[in-house]
Amino acid sequence: MTHVTVVIPFYSTIPGLLIKAVQSALKQTINNIQVIVVDDCSPLEAKCELKSITDPRIKIIRNEYNLHGGLSRNVGVRNAEGQFVAFLDYDDIWYPTKLEKQLELYEQKSVDLGKDIVIYSTCKIIDGSREIIRPTRKIQEGETVGEYLFKAQQIIQTSGILLPTALAKRAPFHSLKRHQDYQFCLSLEKCGAKFVLLESVAYEFIQIPKLNDYNFSLEWLNMYKDLLSNEATTGFYYLVILRSMISHKHYKRALVFSLKHKLLAKFIKAICLKFAKQLLKTFRVIK
Repeated sequence: MTHVTVVIPFYSTIPGLLIKAVQSALKQTINNIQVIVVDDCSPLEAKCELKSITDPRIKIIRNEYNLHGGLSRNVGVRNAEGQFVAFLDYDDIWYPTKLEKQLELYEQKSVDLGKDIVIYSTCKIIDGSREIIRPTRKIQEGETVGEYLFKAQQIIQTSGILLPTALAKRAPFHSLKRHQDYQFCLSLEKCGAKFVLLESVAYEFIQIPKLNDYNFSLEWLNMYKDLLSNEATTGFYYLVILRSMISHKHYKRALVFSLKHKLLAKFIKAICLKFAKQLLKTFRVIK
């Protein structure tokens, strides 16, 4: 019997990433797994990227048309044979004991918390030459998922999540181009799921630099604001929207936004940090 189904959505133009992710799943210390790669009409076809692997535990499903990451994960969940499902992004790498440790933690916590548990993991974020360990703490009793993500500025990233397949089916991903992980976690919380952190570093999260579309973030917030407390909403304003405006160098709009939402101090802090980083880069180049 398959114990865990690993779901990997795939859409990429960069060769060599998918095979590393798949290999990290196949090298887990538990063997009774299924790996479903959902090819989301990728320019690089998954079957070509994985042609050198003959492991029968791999199943490739190619979408008829592009669904984006969230709905592609749902395809994997619907086809999952495992009692549990774990998500892995095609450009991330699991450490060999990740699933084993998560399953052990699930069994320990389910005695008191019941079956509807999401085990999320500590990761090493690789951002260029920087390496950062996140999250720095577990979600606290009485703290909502939104407050944990946006006020406390912690992370629950999809490549670190393991949960019962039945629970994943009750709170599917929505059709979104961004913030899919936020929506998924908030939907799970709405279903009554408890979030438990595996505190040892379990995988590498490869950060790919890209500018966030803050207009989409505003639309996303309008759709899911009912799932956020006031504190979480304020955190989202700063962490996701205001900082994105500054990254785009839309300073006037960021200032107006910060005044409207009483975030002027955070606006000043973010501006100072941005220019401090630029000065540091300039100094390193001169040196």
